[in-house]
Amino acid sequence: MIGLSGQSVFMSVGNFHENEETLHCRSLFEEPGGKGYNQAVAASRLGADVAFLSALGEDPYAGVCRARLVAENITDCCVIKRGRTALAVILVNDAGDNRVTVYPGTRLTASDVTAFNDHIANSDILLLQLEVPAEVNELAITYARRHGVKVILNPAPVLNLTDKILDGSWLITPNRHEAERIDLSRAPRAIVTLGAEGAKILAGDKSTHVRAPHVTAVNTTGAGDVFTAAVAVATAKGLGLIKAAEFACAAAALKVSRPYLLDGIPFAHELDMLT
Repeated sequence: MIGLSGQSVFMSVGNFHENEETLHCRSLFEEPGGKGYNQAVAASRLGADVAFLSALGEDPYAGVCRARLVAENITDCCVIKRGRTALAVILVNDAGDNRVTVYPGTRLTASDVTAFNDHIANSDILLLQLEVPAEVNELAITYARRHGVKVILNPAPVLNLTDKILDGSWLITPNRHEAERIDLSRAPRAIVTLGAEGAKILAGDKSTHVRAPHVTAVNTTGAGDVFTAAVAVATAKGLGLIKAAEFACAAAALKVSRPYLLDGIPFAHELDMLT
């Protein structure tokens, strides 16, 4: 897995800001995060052996990020670089919806991917997002295809999605808003996440809807990350797209029923209550 690591700051508010409005948050909570980081933790908790490549800065957040990876049994391949570790500020309202702003911090380079090549070669799945430079993902895909490794891309945020990245992905997992900005006909397979409505699988000319378990949403932050990680784990275990999507819907549903992000990511044994 390759992606962003950083520190996340969560603030709870009753409602989101109107223009020029100042709000006081009700609570403040910090933990490591980033789409790649969240997905690495989720994949590990759901039963996968995870090696994770990411860039960290020369600051205290780097130590916090690495310590949590060790605690989550993830092979730490993080690279320390000059500059600051990424930082995200997440507002969560009473409905459990979120607004996220990210400072990307120090970045991976192509040479870091080359050093990670042996881990790619020994994997069943290479899981990617778009929070790293395009050339990083492009080179990683080149190595994955050389080794016969399936690439699953969570195309978020839709900023660095090149033709090479899209064409080289075995499966993409956009949410409905990201799907509107992507030519899904170019992707061999797609699972579009629909929040409480579940997910829609697109493969060839066929579209299949998978329902999500009903839960009361407390915090939707990271639901897409848990969903994508669960799809990757299920695929590595040999499940088809429908079963993988059902497993992922259950994992994401359990996540949104809990506060915060990392602490709310379920373990494999917990999914029995929803599947």
